[in-house]
Amino acid sequence: ALPVKTEFPTLFPDLHGAYPSYFILGPLVFSRASAQLMGVLGRIPKVMQLLESRASPLLTRYGDKPAFSGEEIVVISSPFLPSKLSTGYDDPAFRAVKAVNGIAVKNLRHLVSVLRDSKDKYLIIEFFDQQVDKLVFRRADLLNATETILTENGVRSQGSPDTMAEWNSAHP
Repeated sequence: ALPVKTEFPTLFPDLHGAYPSYFILGPLVFSRASAQLMGVLGRIPKVMQLLESRASPLLTRYGDKPAFSGEEIVVISSPFLPSKLSTGYDDPAFRAVKAVNGIAVKNLRHLVSVLRDSKDKYLIIEFFDQQVDKLVFRRADLLNATETILTENGVRSQGSPDTMAEWNSAHP
């Protein structure tokens, strides 16, 4: 007659059939790590070897509980969407975002608020993954290119409802 806990806190939560949350800025697609993402990546040996060689938190923190309330691992969840803005950069797919302009990223909604509130000319995206370069973009270029990139790639929304609520919320 005791209650049984069926959900345990994890950095890789199960989506329970829901679509993953995401946010797109310019050619970059951000999402949070999930059990489903890891299930897909686990079936691709070359990707797993790459993650291992980079000491990615997608592997090193798999099975961990969040270190603080609301902690998520935010990843670039796909290759760049086609755009001249990505010229010269290596494919950032499955890199775990550490910081934007020196601000440590706590979770996907926090990342969106940092991107929204930035007044800096450049956005510098750092990763937890070792041996990968930072991404540096003019913020205005990303903002200006986003709608065109979405249209050219048949993407209906810049983000999932939760991230768009954050992006469109009033801020100081």
